[in-house]
Amino acid sequence: MGVRSEHAVDITTIDTAVKRIISEELGIEIQAISPETDIIGDLDAHQTDLDTIKTATEYKFHISISDENWKKMKCVRDIVHLVDVYLEIKQIEM
Repeated sequence: MGVRSEHAVDITTIDTAVKRIISEELGIEIQAISPETDIIGDLDAHQTDLDTIKTATEYKFHISISDENWKKMKCVRDIVHLVDVYLEIKQIEM
């Protein structure tokens, strides 16, 4: 992993934002969401929910997540890690 600039978003901020997006989109308490929470299995999300979560995540972090990468997302930790990687790539490209 490369060295991050002082403007990079830290992993805790990403985690909190992703949990907030999921909470708002699915109408559940944020406290019920952990890094291990399976979005489909534990939260009963449907494809339209996943699409909305993806769009909200892209908007929040000003990134564009490929459908191929998004389809691999199973739990909250996966999404947080993916956003972190996309933001790191974005920093490198700047």
